[in-house]
Amino acid sequence: MGDGDGDGDGDAPAPFTIELVSGGFAQPESAHFNAATVTWFVSNVAGESGDPDGVGWITRVGRDATIIDEQWVSGLDSPAGVTSDDNPAVRR
Repeated sequence: MGDGDGDGDGDAPAPFTIELVSGGFAQPESAHFNAATVTWFVSNVAGESGDPDGVGWITRVGRDATIIDEQWVSGLDSPAGVTSDDNPAVRR
């Protein structure tokens, strides 16, 4: 049982805050948090799921729940599932 002293011997996880993001999305399918950039990446299908229509995009959201770039990457076909790596080239 944790003793609350923060030494990791069963202590409860650190508290966190969930923010509400309004706007910037169209059929959001998934989200990924990149700790290296402290950024959320959200995939937006924006059309019929599975259609090769080129209308999907990825939205970047900051840790304060503000939209950094609504269509950071666009022209995608039904983007589903999001991941990232620790590539400095994506840090803007």
